Amino acid sequence: MGISRTIPALLTALIFLIFMLALPGSEARCALHLVNITGFHYWSGPDHTRLVLDMQREAAYKAFSLQRPLRLVIDLPNAKINIQKTNIPIGDRIVKGVRFGVFAPGTIRMVVDLKIQIQRRIFVLKPFQGRPHRLVVDLSSPELARKEAAQRKNFKIKERHRAKVVVIDPGHGGEDPGAIGRRGTREKDIVLSIARQIKKMLDGKRGFRVFLTRDGDYYIPLRKRYELAQELGSHVFISLHCDAHRNRNARGASVYTLSTGGATDEAARLLAHKENASDQVAGIFQSSDTLNTILLDLVQTHNLNESLRFGEMVLGRLRRVNSLKFSEPRQARFMVLKAPEIPSILVELGYLSNRRDERSLRNKRFRTRLSGALVQAIEKYFSDRSPPSSSPPKPPSHRYHVVREGETLWRIAHLYNVELTELRKLNHLSVREGIRIGQRIRIPVKR
Repeated sequence: MGISRTIPALLTALIFLIFMLALPGSEARCALHLVNITGFHYWSGPDHTRLVLDMQREAAYKAFSLQRPLRLVIDLPNAKINIQKTNIPIGDRIVKGVRFGVFAPGTIRMVVDLKIQIQRRIFVLKPFQGRPHRLVVDLSSPELARKEAAQRKNFKIKERHRAKVVVIDPGHGGEDPGAIGRRGTREKDIVLSIARQIKKMLDGKRGFRVFLTRDGDYYIPLRKRYELAQELGSHVFISLHCDAHRNRNARGASVYTLSTGGATDEAARLLAHKENASDQVAGIFQSSDTLNTILLDLVQTHNLNESLRFGEMVLGRLRRVNSLKFSEPRQARFMVLKAPEIPSILVELGYLSNRRDERSLRNKRFRTRLSGALVQAIEKYFSDRSPPSSSPPKPPSHRYHVVREGETLWRIAHLYNVELTELRKLNHLSVREGIRIGQRIRIPVKR
């Protein structure tokens, strides 16, 4: 009986001892489960600032604003920070600086010191193209946005009637560096440098005015890039890029225009897919309907031909400076080229994955020669055509949506932010009349 009583007592003591010994290990395991914040980045635009935290995995957060002084506070529970600087001065139009600290055990606090009242958008991005989990904080100023819009309106009023307006789009920017060469050369830096040189050269010539979609290291959504060209009444639109490929021997410049159907070849299709993915890198997601169901009218067909003609002129000048990957313009469905009333081309200036091309593109004199070649092509394009009209081509009043399986008229109206009654009236559909797969539905274009 004594032995039978002793065994349960020993078991109880053993369980208690194991529990006590396990406590420090449990705390250690909790520490291992903390989300590791591994990096901080920021980019400043004319009317917005983007703050990005790189994280080991997705983390929860809580955000709130404070007044006097203006601050945005973001708490990240169950997190630890592993960055060198925890007090980062920014000093742009919106943000003074950002501070990090431990608010409570296991909770990291991020304080954003603000200069002005802002609108905020905070979201988490999953890993994409080698990037980790990211917490993105977009801070925008409606007041600064109105000022930028007023400047563009003033530009259009002053320049439209007396100048050939050229919109240059330096690709990528901000969180999206584009292609990166062996020596760390970033596509976004090269194309911005060349865009600025083109602007400087053309602004010095009579009858030309140039607008850059971005004039700094920040990201512009693909759709907004061509919408800026439309807003300014641009006569031509040029999107500048550098290429990269697993084949290190691939090199040379190439020119692309929009395709109404499939790509001219697999290489063009893959390049369009890569360039269209820029929005996803920056956490901007477009509806697939927007990309694929806008059918082309006569205005766009005419300007597609003009784009090809312009592209041939650009290649003719580029071959005097650099080797060519393709001797004729290629076509694919590039999102950034979808302005129907503007001749638009995408220029790949060379391959950063190629040692020789990267060395050339890093050379300031070579970039100046490239810029000069593009300026010559622009001048030739306008000299070979009649002077631009005093008013821009009238854009189409509507576009089309092709009905897909499972879609209803209500869903289509909601997709394009159009009143259902307006959609019925435009398409002469009665209340009881349904729609069928493959049917073309007119969608009004809002000004």
